[in-house]
Amino acid sequence: MKTKNIIAVGAGPSGLSLSALASTCSEVSVSLLEGAAHFEWHRGMMLNNARMQSNALKDLVTPVDPTNPFGFLSFLKFHGRLYSALVNGLDNVSRKEFEAYLQWVAKQQTDLSYGEQVREVNVKEGRLAVRTDTEIRTTKNL
Repeated sequence: MKTKNIIAVGAGPSGLSLSALASTCSEVSVSLLEGAAHFEWHRGMMLNNARMQSNALKDLVTPVDPTNPFGFLSFLKFHGRLYSALVNGLDNVSRKEFEAYLQWVAKQQTDLSYGEQVREVNVKEGRLAVRTDTEIRTTKNL
């Protein structure tokens, strides 16, 4: 049985944000349980030429911790597109590029499990026991 400070059900933007922010805090451990086989953001809604409706710096981590290594600017730098994005404007980011950013963050999370359907949550000895098809994890925070 694995014990974590926090278990997040779903590796969408909220869960990814929590995991990415916790990655720089040694006192907090987060486990992400995602029912899907892989990460997809707004599946079936990625229209060609669709743009973000908000500034890309409203990413998973920057508003809370601008120095976090999982910010959108770090993603752009990693892929050699930072200067181009600055010239084009961060308020003109495509939804497909932002999905690529989310996938980049997801790939780097050390405790993200795909194909993990949460089947049951019970209280056991003052903790939450989260049962999936493969294991039971315990936590105080879900």
